[in-house]
Amino acid sequence: MYNTKYQIFISSTYEDLKEARSKVQETILGLYHFPIGMEMFSADNDEQWEIIKDTIDNSDYYVILIGHRYGSITSEGISYTEKEYDYALEKGVPIYAFVRERDISTTSRERENDPEKMKKLENFITKATSNKMCNFWTNIDELATQVAIALPKAFARNPQTGWTRGSGEDIQTISKELAAATEENRKLRKKIDSLSSLQQKKPELALKINDSDNLTVNLKDLTDYYQRATPLDENNIEAHLLKYINKDLILKYNKSLPTQEDITKFNIEANKIQRHNLCAQKIIVTIENNGCAKANNIRVDLKFPNTIIILDNDNYKKLSLPRLSIEKSPLQIAQAKYNIDHGSKDHKDLMLSMYENIQTQSNSTPPIYEAENTPPIIVNTKGDHSYNINKKNNTISIEFNELVHKRYLNIDNFIIIPKQINKGIIEVSVHCEEFDEIKHSEIPIEIITIQTHL
Repeated sequence: MYNTKYQIFISSTYEDLKEARSKVQETILGLYHFPIGMEMFSADNDEQWEIIKDTIDNSDYYVILIGHRYGSITSEGISYTEKEYDYALEKGVPIYAFVRERDISTTSRERENDPEKMKKLENFITKATSNKMCNFWTNIDELATQVAIALPKAFARNPQTGWTRGSGEDIQTISKELAAATEENRKLRKKIDSLSSLQQKKPELALKINDSDNLTVNLKDLTDYYQRATPLDENNIEAHLLKYINKDLILKYNKSLPTQEDITKFNIEANKIQRHNLCAQKIIVTIENNGCAKANNIRVDLKFPNTIIILDNDNYKKLSLPRLSIEKSPLQIAQAKYNIDHGSKDHKDLMLSMYENIQTQSNSTPPIYEAENTPPIIVNTKGDHSYNINKKNNTISIEFNELVHKRYLNIDNFIIIPKQINKGIIEVSVHCEEFDEIKHSEIPIEIITIQTHL
């Protein structure tokens, strides 16, 4: 038994337990056995994990040191240390857990501050302490003493295969293999550190509209331009005007009046145009890079709810409000003629001018709302960025080549017009060359009303 040398795998979190791990390694060496640990393998890489598994497979005993930190999380949602522990347990390697007392004072470097990780750590400790081969320690000297006592007992009660002395030739071969393995281990650790450093330096893109994480749009509540068209009643015409008006004129006028259906259609179009003129709001889209590296080949998509019309500055213009086509009122013309006949010369000239104006004034029917007839896709290039507006998808797409970290880009080329009261979201998608996948987020948008009149 005493000629057998054991390989003992030491597992722990890295930064907070450096001194403790070093003390345990010295203790094991003092017992004339081989300590080995793969705690430096922090990247979740299949090849590296295979090396760790092989090392645990070839170890005779597994010693785990648990402090007040849980450590880096793997893709499985547990720490690398717990993953190693679970594998050793699965393979039947004898496990000896040494848990630091929970009520001792710790520095910020030594303790876990993430609530989720703290919970995971407590669950891990519960798992590790369910093993009978468990000790609690307060300082590294006490830990070394516990290891020095526990391991010899383990060697005697539960001996493993271990290593035995061979011939001089065997020892030389083993020494060379061990030296080669140590060098390979050193190179792998260096490569892992380099990869970890690269993984941490990534861009972090965020988007705001009008320098806010939400957007409120004002929709003016417009009253109808025309309420109704009132026909003339010859029985209600004042006597002094009867000379200038007759029943045929009244009938012709009444017949020319638009129906209530015509007035409703007109008011709908007039309200669209007034909404276009009064409710248009310019928005500024800000894209920030809050990460530690430059972002390249960036694309941002903003999908608005269908209660919003999107335009850009170049195709937005205020529209003229149309007038409903209605014949000149015979009553108005009769009043003008009466004023001409019964006024002074100067007054007659003035009335004649007003009469001619009534006769020549033209009315027009409402045009179709022009903003709804803009091109289905608007494409534009502005300096260091380009964008397009897709009316079918109600989406703004912005593309630009790069954005240096800790910098931002403001794009103020867009106009939005609300259609109706609504609460919804703007769906945001952001991607760049450095991202593994598209980042999705949402910006709440609310359309509220403000009372006004045409």
